[in-house]
Amino acid sequence: MSEKFHRALAYSIVAVVFASLLTACGGGGGGSAPTGGATPGAVPDPPTLNALDFVDGGLSLAFDRPVLSGGLSITSYSATCVAGDVKTSVNGTASPIAVLGLIAGTEYACSVTATNAFGESKPSRVLKATPLESRTLSVVPVLGGVSAGVKAEIFRADTGERLGGATTQATGIADIKYFSSYKGVSVVKVTGAADATYYDERVDGTRPFPASQSLLAVLPQSIADKSSAQYGVTTLTNAVAIGAGVQGTATGVTVPATLGADSLNAAAVKVMVYFGLDPTKVDLSIVPERLRITDVGTGKRIDGTEQQLNYGAVLIVIAKLAPTGVSVSEFSQLVAAEIKAGVAGSSSSLLKGFADKYSATVKNTVVPAMQTKIASPPSPGAFPWDSAVWDSATWY
Repeated sequence: MSEKFHRALAYSIVAVVFASLLTACGGGGGGSAPTGGATPGAVPDPPTLNALDFVDGGLSLAFDRPVLSGGLSITSYSATCVAGDVKTSVNGTASPIAVLGLIAGTEYACSVTATNAFGESKPSRVLKATPLESRTLSVVPVLGGVSAGVKAEIFRADTGERLGGATTQATGIADIKYFSSYKGVSVVKVTGAADATYYDERVDGTRPFPASQSLLAVLPQSIADKSSAQYGVTTLTNAVAIGAGVQGTATGVTVPATLGADSLNAAAVKVMVYFGLDPTKVDLSIVPERLRITDVGTGKRIDGTEQQLNYGAVLIVIAKLAPTGVSVSEFSQLVAAEIKAGVAGSSSSLLKGFADKYSATVKNTVVPAMQTKIASPPSPGAFPWDSAVWDSATWY
């Protein structure tokens, strides 16, 4: 071939390459410029999954937004929990996101992703948890009827671990919703607050219930096993708890390693005998709301079964017996100390005038139809004090 041909071929190749470069760069007469305003982007980084919390019917995923959003705004998040072949996802726009419809008692592996206009991120790290069924304990502090803002808490009796807490509402009841696989004996603690009050029989009015004062109750397993229950915390349940070795602390409770059915039965029987209550008839674990002492202050008369009214009258008398300058909860501590020391109610200086005050309480506060059934005051010490029959009772 001639030299002229080779030179022409070389020029053609250069022209083609040059034209290709122009097209790639957006130049040249045959090319078109890119659309104005287009922004390059990428999928976001994965969010940071921090924790799984229990909610009714599932789990709540708490997370932080991605460090890098891919240059575009994040439009949504997707929380996913997987158990076997079953995957449940819920979309949301912020943390936390609740994934519901999960099966209690089944372990789930959960993660979260972020999405922008460019696409979805990779999943976050995986956290595992087993959803639990919620339980609600309605705590009724019967310290003369308490105001809103009084704190109620539940603790495990074996370890002292706090299971949940709430404050009383205007009704004087604290509804504690909590999640735990533990269903054994628990301890309930009711603590005052800066502006809290209780109704005091001695003055027919309210008195402060400060954070330095508290009442305890041991919640038997028969109650703790229920998904929903109401429990009365009174001066008598406080005496049982202290008699069994439970103590309140600034941050919770301390529970003896020996706490069990036998020690609870023995403590409960001693408390009932101290006040002349029949251990075979009275159940200290249940105090109906209608027996709140606030009814007395409003002029209402209390009603119920014989054992309920007997119990309610004794609670009112305890409030009346507390000396001037001593709060009802403080008086309860003194009573508990005597019971724990083995002092019989009939020989207690704290119960001086008990019979007269009991009779007056029945006459003034119980509905007339029931007065004759509980007219005779309990006789402290009327039952065997250390009888093996009472110590081995299984009422609790």
